[in-house]
Amino acid sequence: MISIGIFSKDFNNLSNLEYRFYEWCKKQEWINIKVFLIDGRNIKKQHILKKIFNFNIFSKLLFICINKIDIIFNDYTKVDQNKKNEIIEWLKNHSKLIIKPIKRKGNIDYFDENLKKEISKYNLDIILRFDLEIIKGNILKSIKYGIWSFHHADNDINRGGPAGFWEVYLKQKITGVTLQRLNDQLDGGEIIEKGYYPTQPTFFRNNSFIIEKSLTILIKNIKLINNNSIIFTKSKKYNKKIYKYPTDFKTIFKYLLIILRNTLIKKIIYKFYYILNYHLHHWTIYIANTKNFFEIDLNKSYEIKTKNKEFYADPFFINKNNKDYLFFENFNYNNSKGSIACATIDNNQLYDKKIILNKNYHMSYPFIFEENNNIYLLPEMSQAMKQDIYKVVEFPYKWELYKTLFKNQFSADPTIYKDQNFNFWLFINQSQDPYNDLNSELYIYKILNFETFNLIPHKRNPVIIDSRRARNAGSIFTWNKKIIRPSQNSNSEAYGNSLNFYEIIKLDINNYEEKFIYNLNFNTINRNIIGTHHYSLFKDKSIIDICFKNY
Repeated sequence: MISIGIFSKDFNNLSNLEYRFYEWCKKQEWINIKVFLIDGRNIKKQHILKKIFNFNIFSKLLFICINKIDIIFNDYTKVDQNKKNEIIEWLKNHSKLIIKPIKRKGNIDYFDENLKKEISKYNLDIILRFDLEIIKGNILKSIKYGIWSFHHADNDINRGGPAGFWEVYLKQKITGVTLQRLNDQLDGGEIIEKGYYPTQPTFFRNNSFIIEKSLTILIKNIKLINNNSIIFTKSKKYNKKIYKYPTDFKTIFKYLLIILRNTLIKKIIYKFYYILNYHLHHWTIYIANTKNFFEIDLNKSYEIKTKNKEFYADPFFINKNNKDYLFFENFNYNNSKGSIACATIDNNQLYDKKIILNKNYHMSYPFIFEENNNIYLLPEMSQAMKQDIYKVVEFPYKWELYKTLFKNQFSADPTIYKDQNFNFWLFINQSQDPYNDLNSELYIYKILNFETFNLIPHKRNPVIIDSRRARNAGSIFTWNKKIIRPSQNSNSEAYGNSLNFYEIIKLDINNYEEKFIYNLNFNTINRNIIGTHHYSLFKDKSIIDICFKNY
């Protein structure tokens, strides 16, 4: 049983992340929220958009108006009112302790030994800081696993605030999130875990996105306490700028121009091309005459041509009955939907192509796997909120539904790996946030057998929280006696911006480690290429997909 205390605001004014957290807590028999620590002072809390600026009123109003408009059109995170009321009633049954710091200096609250003694009566494992500003005093050292708090940025490169603004303003491709155990340093507590996410187009969307995504980090590490495998690491020294709320007109006006370019102008361009029935992006499969991913050269590779109304992506290779087959996504521009296709491949050309799976939802990433004379097909089908497993009836064109996993969950890019000890593992990208982002978290499950497909979740799920390397990008393979997992590098520039190759160093039910080997990025040598997000080893060749822009 994990005992938790929480610095909290009034239950009717909780954030969406807090409501989602308490909803999860209600379902866990091993969690005991023992006490809510409520600020007893009459200090009016200020919303993130209503901070008092030290500059002219025009700058303040302009910044508020920009963000208010953004919220109206882009707030996807509202909690269902009935569910919210249910959670509030549940919270009211918990103990409350009214607290008053002995003094406040600026935005720092200082606590004395009396509060430390009062809190010690609850025998807490951790305290979560969902309220108050900066905390100082011996209270920081009085809890078994400390006081936990988020700094919604990577504290190695950005301390201060507001959360999510400066990454947009400075055009940083990635926005970090740091879960830390507080100490006396500003945003410099001991690191519990960090997450990295594609920077969103505007301040409000980036702020909301990283806050909603951070719940996964919190839940994961509370579970690790329960498994007695939590890890704390020391923060690096920080000698850079401490960021503050934008106050000058020049900064705010520049930000306005940035979001106009990121949102309105892009939408107008996309709409214009859509009316003209012009496709802005086009994926193409290439075959390179090398099995060394360091040596892939598009100029020496063979392009598989497609018709104007479709594109091909996510190629998987299998050899069966002395024939080579390619399974891939066949995307149709007319209905904006992908289906699963199969074709024989010979002399770098496709023959006898057929659509083998076509549903009323998008399908892609047809991972194919053979074991015990059975062949399984696991397509990506996140729109259906489930993961189907198909089993071959007549190879290669006839398949039947065999099992369904992860019902009512967003999952993508399932990849099965058989290790040297004949253990089977499912690598899959999943999302449990309002944004349904499938690029940032990698989950691993041990497959007990192929009859039932019973799964045991990895103890450190999600094992990776980083959009630069979390999402799968093809089958795990052996190269130079190393086990290589290809992954996508997704950032603010593009989904599947480039390809990573990581060596799997350690894999068991308690541990997962991988080491960076190489990043394959064609964007730097060809301005018309915006992404590559899949790799398959094909005998002595490599198969990849490339996304070109047509504007």
